[in-house]
Amino acid sequence: MYILMMGVHNAHQYVGPGGKLITSFMREVEKAAVNGLFFSEVVAVAHTPQGAKLCENFGLGLVGHQATPNRKAPSKIFYGMGEQLAQVGHISKNPSLSKLYRDRFR
Repeated sequence: MYILMMGVHNAHQYVGPGGKLITSFMREVEKAAVNGLFFSEVVAVAHTPQGAKLCENFGLGLVGHQATPNRKAPSKIFYGMGEQLAQVGHISKNPSLSKLYRDRFR
C-alpha cells in the first residue's frame, strides 16, 4: 500500500477531523489485516514537527534526515517493521489488531 500524504491542520489534531482521519485509517489497517494484508515495512518522511510526532505515534523510529527545498529544516525520515508496529504505537493500542500483527510476524 502506498499513501502519498496524510495531513491534518494544526487546529484539528487529535480531535474532530484529525482524530477521525487516524481512526478511519486504523479501521482500514485492521480490515486489511483480517484479510491477510499487513504492513511488513513502513517508511515515512515528516516535513513538520507534527508529522514527526504522528510517525512516532505510529511506532516508527527516526532513521535519517532529508534536505528539502524551500524548507529551513531538513525533513525527518522514519522507518518501522510490522513486528515492531504490533508492540508500539497505534496498532499496539488495538488488542485484536496487535494480535494479528504479532501472530503474522512471529
